[in-house]
Amino acid sequence: MKIEPIPLIFSNPPSEQSRVSSPAGRAFSISLQNIASGTLAVNTLSTPVGLSLTQSSEKILQTKSKQSLNERALGLRAYKQELLASNIANADTPGYRAVDINVNDALRTGKTKDNVEVQFRIPSQSSADGNTVDMDVERAQFAKNGLMYEYTVDRVRGYYKMMDDLIRNTPY
Repeated sequence: MKIEPIPLIFSNPPSEQSRVSSPAGRAFSISLQNIASGTLAVNTLSTPVGLSLTQSSEKILQTKSKQSLNERALGLRAYKQELLASNIANADTPGYRAVDINVNDALRTGKTKDNVEVQFRIPSQSSADGNTVDMDVERAQFAKNGLMYEYTVDRVRGYYKMMDDLIRNTPY
């Protein structure tokens, strides 16, 4: 059985070719350089033939390129925690309307904490003073959001630990 060599797809600067001997190593080095320099920008994306990006899709892509998914998720979770804390603090304020954001929809549409839509929560039971804060719902949402925030922090920590291990164990 004959094994054919893998064709070299990437070209490297001369200094890089002297340090890295395998095509896979050169490709890896180039991808790390591109990530470090931010060369992988939105303008390198191409749309399939016959499809065009709408203005809103381009905005989403531009927003996503400015902040990573994890940055946006952490920002949105922290903002939701602030809103929930505000709802709990104003539980006895007459006429206060509880507010909330939908983090999953905001992440899906590429929004950040600066441009997410704040929505009023619909109460399950009306109150005499017009306050729409339901303490049981707010406490449950506060705990759930806190757990999701910790989960996202743990994912980010794991990602950077993996990258750190990868960089430390790279033989070249």
